[in-house]
Amino acid sequence: MDYYQKYLKYKNKYLILRRRLYGGELTEEQKITDFNTPQFRKIQGGMESNIYLDITNNLIYKVFIKRKDVKKGPWSIQKNIAEETFKKSVDNYKKASTLNLGPQFYGSYFTDTYNIIVMEFIDGYTLTQKNINKFNLKDRLKELINDLIKNELIPSDLTADIHLNNFMYRPKDDKLFAIDL
Repeated sequence: MDYYQKYLKYKNKYLILRRRLYGGELTEEQKITDFNTPQFRKIQGGMESNIYLDITNNLIYKVFIKRKDVKKGPWSIQKNIAEETFKKSVDNYKKASTLNLGPQFYGSYFTDTYNIIVMEFIDGYTLTQKNINKFNLKDRLKELINDLIKNELIPSDLTADIHLNNFMYRPKDDKLFAIDL
């Protein structure tokens, strides 16, 4: 690794630490527009968004694909729903980060084709029944879900997409996170 690459690596780590302490905007280097590079690995895909891991900086990018802007028909409805979903997700990640219930929120930005949320990479385990039993997490998971409902991060009637894959456990600091808000 040459000097400039080392500089960029430490600059990004410094900015991440600074943002954790003081908040702030993403740098231009962190506002990625092309996720089809070796630096990124797609780790999950869904109807509304795809999740990419930035291998170099240990960041997660949740990428919402913008819908076509059509005046009539179902696309215009889907576009409005997609925009509302993105705005609600940004608010939920900010709130969960502040309350220490979810990953650290670093920021959000827009491109012509994407709405993007940048957050902390959780180095841990997705919850499965095996992991719940192994780490004795049943009561703590119930407590986390109750905290999410109490703070209006998920609806009280549980119509949200609640399943074990939306939670992670990080044994390093014995912490449980909601990762899909």
